[in-house]
Amino acid sequence: MKGRHRPSVLAIEHVPVETRGLIGDILDERGASVTVARVFAGDPVPAVAAPHDALVVMGGPMGVYETARHPHLNEEIRLIRSAIAEGVPVLGVCLGSQLLAAAFGSSVRPATKELGWRPVTLTPDGRADPLWADAPETFTVFHWHGDAFDPPAGSTSLAFSALTPCQAFRHGLHLGFLFHLEMDDTIVRAVVEEDLASGYVDDETARRTLDAMPADGPPMRAIGRRVFGRWADSIAAGRLRA
Repeated sequence: MKGRHRPSVLAIEHVPVETRGLIGDILDERGASVTVARVFAGDPVPAVAAPHDALVVMGGPMGVYETARHPHLNEEIRLIRSAIAEGVPVLGVCLGSQLLAAAFGSSVRPATKELGWRPVTLTPDGRADPLWADAPETFTVFHWHGDAFDPPAGSTSLAFSALTPCQAFRHGLHLGFLFHLEMDDTIVRAVVEEDLASGYVDDETARRTLDAMPADGPPMRAIGRRVFGRWADSIAAGRLRA
């Protein structure tokens, strides 16, 4: 592919509240054609990512190891592996990053819950990565996960936090972010309220998270707009396609 074109993106969503958010907004601004498989609504997981220019896999409350309860997760790992084999760039967020790590052979396991607004720090490789140009070395993001993984063999760790050694990684064309840069206030509130009702999060954590949202949300999304914007521009220009 040469020059800019209208990119075609395949996106996987696992639950109604965890949508593409800022990623979707930026793809829309770039005029991308986005096909969404909503597995929670019964949409089948496509067998292959081609002929799309990129695959985006969003978050969800299930664990990668819960394939007996959620058999679509095995199908998603096969889809991600097909994208890797075909040279289609994968962007995985939260559960999506865990599925990407698993597709590369890394183990995903329960860990200490990391919930709310907490800092992450870029590694030296993260600071050198073009996506993170002009980002501060340490910045606050939204966390909402209870699983973790080791960086897959052959990958580069991009960020860490006090609780989680690998918060983001790059493996060639492919990117995994365990934290959330894509969520707006509506998505954050929906996630917190849903998990408060289910008992996943306690009242105090939910209150602190929502109270901090007006201060911590806008700076995070400013960074997210630059990071996802650069990623989308690379997709449109064909620079990430093998």
